Amino acid sequence: MYREEFLSSMEEQMEGKMKEGKIAAHLRYYEDYIQSHVRGGENEEDVIAALGDPRLIAKTLVDTDDGSEIYEEDTSDHYKSYAQEYEEESPDRLKGHSGIFDLSTTSGKIITAVVVIAVLYLLFRLLAAALPFLLILAIVLFVIRRIRER
Repeated sequence: MYREEFLSSMEEQMEGKMKEGKIAAHLRYYEDYIQSHVRGGENEEDVIAALGDPRLIAKTLVDTDDGSEIYEEDTSDHYKSYAQEYEEESPDRLKGHSGIFDLSTTSGKIITAVVVIAVLYLLFRLLAAALPFLLILAIVLFVIRRIRER
């Protein structure tokens, strides 16, 4: 799927369900997002595939629309600053960013710490369970070695 198809599919899903200004703002946001990643070296189709189903995105935007006028007041400045922020990022960071898990966020760091602690705990438990077996094996091998030396 290409950008035009993605955006038109989103627009079709939002038409009549929210104000035109908000629809335009959302479409500009996704247009800027796709273009910034493409400028960063990613393939347009890959960027769009990573975003997911445009109809589901549009449905989520419609469902979460609170009726406020915030998008219509200053949409161009808001989305221009967003696009500039992405243009300033290095292409290497854009290539490595999947949008699924970001270690630079607090929640990403907490999740990483929990995973590390869980892995260490499991390794400790495994070692504790295997230690008696390993001690008995070491003693048996030691005794066999002593018997052979005689």
